[in-house]
Amino acid sequence: MNEQQARRIQKLMKINMKAENPPDLIARLASDSITLDSRITGKSDKEVIDTLISKEEHDIKSIGVMYHILTSIENQELFQKMLKYINGGGVDYWHTVLCNMNMILFECWPFIHLACKEQLLRLIREAVRLNVKQIENVLMNVYRVATVSADPPGKQRIFKKLTGMIRENEAWFKGQKQCTALVANILTCTASVIASSPAPMTAQDTFRETLIDFVHFVIKNKKTDCQTLGRDFILVLMRLGKLPQIEDIWKDIATNPASYGVAGIEDFLSKPHVLQHLRLSIELDRKLQFMVNNGGKNMLIYFSWFSNKYLRGADGPALRAECVRQLLYMAPDQKQPGSYDNRIQIIHLLVTTAQPVAEQQWLKLCLFADWFGCDEKNITNFGYVETPFLVLRYALFLPTMPSHPNTIVQNSHGAQFANSLFEYICKSVDVFIPHLSGYVRKNVNNAMRCCRDRLPHIFPQVMENTKIDRKIVDLLKTVFPEFVRNAGGVALPIRPKKRPTEDAKPPRASTSTPTEIPEKSERPEKQVENPVEKASILEKPSYAKVSAADLEKYRKEQLEKEEKELNSAIKLLRGEVGKKMVSLKDQWKNYDDDADKCEAVEDLLQLMLNTRRNQTLQEGYIFQNVDRVRRLGNNSTMDFLAPYPC
Repeated sequence: MNEQQARRIQKLMKINMKAENPPDLIARLASDSITLDSRITGKSDKEVIDTLISKEEHDIKSIGVMYHILTSIENQELFQKMLKYINGGGVDYWHTVLCNMNMILFECWPFIHLACKEQLLRLIREAVRLNVKQIENVLMNVYRVATVSADPPGKQRIFKKLTGMIRENEAWFKGQKQCTALVANILTCTASVIASSPAPMTAQDTFRETLIDFVHFVIKNKKTDCQTLGRDFILVLMRLGKLPQIEDIWKDIATNPASYGVAGIEDFLSKPHVLQHLRLSIELDRKLQFMVNNGGKNMLIYFSWFSNKYLRGADGPALRAECVRQLLYMAPDQKQPGSYDNRIQIIHLLVTTAQPVAEQQWLKLCLFADWFGCDEKNITNFGYVETPFLVLRYALFLPTMPSHPNTIVQNSHGAQFANSLFEYICKSVDVFIPHLSGYVRKNVNNAMRCCRDRLPHIFPQVMENTKIDRKIVDLLKTVFPEFVRNAGGVALPIRPKKRPTEDAKPPRASTSTPTEIPEKSERPEKQVENPVEKASILEKPSYAKVSAADLEKYRKEQLEKEEKELNSAIKLLRGEVGKKMVSLKDQWKNYDDDADKCEAVEDLLQLMLNTRRNQTLQEGYIFQNVDRVRRLGNNSTMDFLAPYPC
């Protein structure tokens, strides 16, 4: 690489040419600009235009023009000259320029200087002013790549220019009949920037207010195009919060839904985002696809790098939410056997490594938004409900590992995280959109029914898992009564019953006729050698017939006998254990299910074990001090028998 090419590369990006290699397209921009200069030097404008539109080396010359556009920051005369050449080339040459602009956005945007990005936006503004055909597609891609930036001031400058560009050309924007993708990207990307931008500290800081007004302007003028977002349009409005401009949109949808092309908010909820794959930049999309298809055992290493590079800035929470929504709709490579599991793991990592409370709550909403809108009228809705359920299963069965400061996911992000997801979905049914709580409840049950039908082997592992907390089980029982098998919500282990012997078999009772019980057993009797045992057997009474009344009398006698034995045993207990046992005896009949009884007995046993442990420690302390007194020859040991500090 010669010195001239190296200097031109450094005009495009910050790079150490002695230690780093530039991206291929950056190097091509520099080399093709040199070739272009050699072809047009000393020619008139007409000759230059003829040279540019000629088929000979057409791509090389067009890329050379783009280099001069990007680097003409201080030379405005050069920019105007290149714009004149492009306009002279006509519509076909503008199409070539648009293709080159997309290529720069996809491949060079993360590397070039901010001033070069602004020059590219200046060229796009000229194309919008001239109403160049399909310039809206390039503008859509600018919004996609502009959301990914590690420089908040630079991102603000880019979005200010984009907002001003559309505001200056309102007639062009309103006249666009097919710009649904542009409207969808403007709303999602601008809402993410508003959410990640800090509140204004001074009266001169009007960045957030300008963007909020811009979102209101776009929605009001492109109402029918908002249908493309589907339920993500509702997420955009919720993301912006309770602002006057957003409240006006909610009222407009409620009072005049026909202007949006829908019958109500339910129509937005029942439709998925049809252009979900266009919400992220090509750079981020490629990184996610690589981790999904090739993550495997190195997933934590890849995700750690991804998080450090893209998610540590102020816009990290917004990018996390966009990544979660993108992964839910992303189709993994079927040739890669572990791609589906990798996608589940990435979503789990994105949510669990986020800041708790507000940020995680928003990510959970992004995860379960498709459940809230799972209307059976739209069959496509059932294609996006399995992934959140598999995330639940992944969290429940995540193995516990010793905590380490360098571990990305700590132990608490296992069953505890799964319980929080269950709690969120149950509590959000009535508060997501309060006046549509019945509709939302029906949709989440549709989603759960779909998971049961498509995942018959996995479904019981999740819904009947013993790691689900008891409070969460009660919530599940109220929201999903069809899918909770028993009152406790969790399938209790069944203990095998011992097969009773024939001699100990109790007599069967009947309310109508007496039941005959054979006096002798049908199996062969064993020879009894012990005379005492033989006498006891001979003295045992044999019943030929037992009535139901006699059996009920016998049972009452047994219960009274057991009651007396239990009361006498409780009187022997002292202290807190005795009080606990008396309380348990009084409340035993009030427990409805076996789970409550098991829990009460477990608490009592735990108290007894702790009490016995404390007594053992006190006895050891006393014996040690008694031995010490004996060794000292002192007859009094009272000074050393202080209570043991348990």
